[in-house]
Amino acid sequence: MMKKIPTKQSETEKQSNENTTGTLHFDGGSRLNSTSAAYGFVLEIGSTLVEESEHIGHGTNNQAEYAGLVAGLSKAREMGVTKIHAFGDSELIVKQVTGEYAAKHENIRPLYERAKELIPEFDEFTIEHLYRDENCRADKLTKQELD
Repeated sequence: MMKKIPTKQSETEKQSNENTTGTLHFDGGSRLNSTSAAYGFVLEIGSTLVEESEHIGHGTNNQAEYAGLVAGLSKAREMGVTKIHAFGDSELIVKQVTGEYAAKHENIRPLYERAKELIPEFDEFTIEHLYRDENCRADKLTKQELD
């Protein structure tokens, strides 16, 4: 189910932005009791496709998932995206971002806060959970960083 999160841009800001829509698929993963973590994301803006991944060192799977979301949202803003539709295979992250669950754990709280700071920078933001096999490119980028 897709969840739309209200954003807070002013009417003036909205009018000054061109309506550029992006689709973001993000993923994160960790190995060996959180000793190695990485994320990957795929950002599609019209015919432009951006794929990025990064090894983030020690971290949990949830930290890596959030790092992927934050990196993808940051790249989208950098590229002028005003409407973003995000997809991730972590149901926990999706439910925390939409406010259905609280993000209480201290190891993810800073990344959660950064994601919540980025979201209002878009005219429109939606996020949806999907299964790993529907998120295979972002998953593959993440695994390449971990291998």
